[in-house]
Amino acid sequence: MPTFLFPGKSHVGKDISNLNFSSGIPVFDGMDYNNPLTWVRAYSFIKEQKPDVIILQWWTSSIAHMQLLLKIFAGLLHKPKIIIEFHEVVDPFEESILPIRLYSKITGKLLRKNLDAYITHSESDKQLVAERYAIDPEKNSCNSARAL
Repeated sequence: MPTFLFPGKSHVGKDISNLNFSSGIPVFDGMDYNNPLTWVRAYSFIKEQKPDVIILQWWTSSIAHMQLLLKIFAGLLHKPKIIIEFHEVVDPFEESILPIRLYSKITGKLLRKNLDAYITHSESDKQLVAERYAIDPEKNSCNSARAL
C-alpha cells in the first residue's frame, strides 16, 4: 500500500521502538516490501552471516512476496530455522476482498510450510493461529509474553 494511503503513515520509516541486541548477534532489519534492492541486501546478509534463525514478522499478506523470496534465499544457502511472529491472525481488510484473500491463503501456506516455530502475543492468539492455519500449538515455543 502506498504510504500516503496507509493509516499509520506518520510512523512509516520512523524508529518507534528500541530493540537492543547483543553485539555478537548479527541483525538485518532493513527489508522494504516495495524496494527489491533491500531484498538483495537481505540475500547478501544471509549469504555472509549464515544466520541460524530467521524471524519473519506477519501482519499482512502484502509482504508475503518479500518473505517468500527471503525464505527461498535462506533455504538455498543453508536452511536456517524459520520462525514467524504473528502480529495478527487475519487482516480483516484482506479477508473482505476475494483476490487478496486467495493471495493471502496461498502465500501464507507457502510461508508456513516446514515452519520451525511461531510466536504470538497472547495465549488466545496462539490458539487462533493454531486452529486457523493448522499449525501444531507446540510449535509456539517462544510465546513473546513469556520472552519479555
